[in-house]
Amino acid sequence: MLIRHATGKRACPACTSGDILTCADRGDVPLFQNARYASAAAARAAPCGRLVLTLCRNCGFGFNATFEPALVRYAADYENDQTVSEHFLRHVDSIARRALDLLQDGQQAVVVEIGCGQGSFLRHLAGMPGTPVVQAVGFDPSLRQPVSEGALRLEARLFDQAAAQSLTAPPDLVVLRHVIEHVDEPFDVLTTIRGAMGQATGRILIETPCLDWILRHESWHDVFYEHCNYFTATSLAGLLRRAGFSNIEVDHVFGGQYLVATGDVGQAAGAPEPSDDGAMAARAQAFGRSLASYVDAWRGRLTGLQPLAIWGAGAKGVTFAALIGPAVPLAGLIDIDPKKQGRYAAMTALPILAPAEAVALGIRHVVVMNPNYAAEVSALIQRLGGGIDCTIMDAKA
Repeated sequence: MLIRHATGKRACPACTSGDILTCADRGDVPLFQNARYASAAAARAAPCGRLVLTLCRNCGFGFNATFEPALVRYAADYENDQTVSEHFLRHVDSIARRALDLLQDGQQAVVVEIGCGQGSFLRHLAGMPGTPVVQAVGFDPSLRQPVSEGALRLEARLFDQAAAQSLTAPPDLVVLRHVIEHVDEPFDVLTTIRGAMGQATGRILIETPCLDWILRHESWHDVFYEHCNYFTATSLAGLLRRAGFSNIEVDHVFGGQYLVATGDVGQAAGAPEPSDDGAMAARAQAFGRSLASYVDAWRGRLTGLQPLAIWGAGAKGVTFAALIGPAVPLAGLIDIDPKKQGRYAAMTALPILAPAEAVALGIRHVVVMNPNYAAEVSALIQRLGGGIDCTIMDAKA
């Protein structure tokens, strides 16, 4: 289903500068990579939106200039759980430990997670040995079942002013994991959070993909409609300072793919200084020019590898399938999450297969979408047998 669009943003959503650069126009792409479709027909009719990747020369913030928030409504059929992977669970544990380190010894801590999914991170945080968390509150419109049990409360709604006012105490820690990139007005969300924290000594933790990593690796499979925002370490720190946070620290995690930013309640800062000497703009322009060569290179690399499937039916896999198909025949996408198996991928309508099902179908080649999972996938393939060869996703290979 094709949806037409307005001309798009003419100023940066992060710093309001009008000095913006159009990097690439992907045209119409699926609104949701992580929606589950019960039939091939429904997947082919998945709603689409236009993606125009744009960079702010002033602060280094990237965004989709034609993003329309009214089109994106997260609901219970949205599935973005990655915790079925042992590798990702270890990463989640490392972030949880980092979060606990932000809390004071002996503190009776109130933690709020915005975009909590089905609450797995909050449950993990509240259940860790020696945790100071006495109240854990999560908000997410895709939550399937509201929860109120002991210290844990999960609500199926967006975090807005009304949600902030529903908090019974100022949070000691607010967590946003892979949420800020989905928010059309990130500055407004952060100021709402800052307001909810009052004058207390609260802290914030944000995890989000790293734009600089995407550009340097020519990772076109990491650019999709749901992500209307793309942060560098500099632009994320600047946005947090403008929203009223101080002592900002930003680290790279998950093999450099993600940023983790932390900060304290503070005072709002002024407009950011220009982010760099033009190097980021040059990288963004080069990235925009690389789309055709990226597609051609992967089509050439995979031609003749049959039967072929993509390992990973998340955002990367769904995006990659749409980019290289239908020139390269694909048997489907393989995913270890039972909640995705038996469904179909947006736009391409490729079936989502369980690993054992892929072996039974005679799949002989797979593209592993994230090199971080290569060892885990290879070990699973060896246990299943079937003689499947892996091609590890690396645009620079």
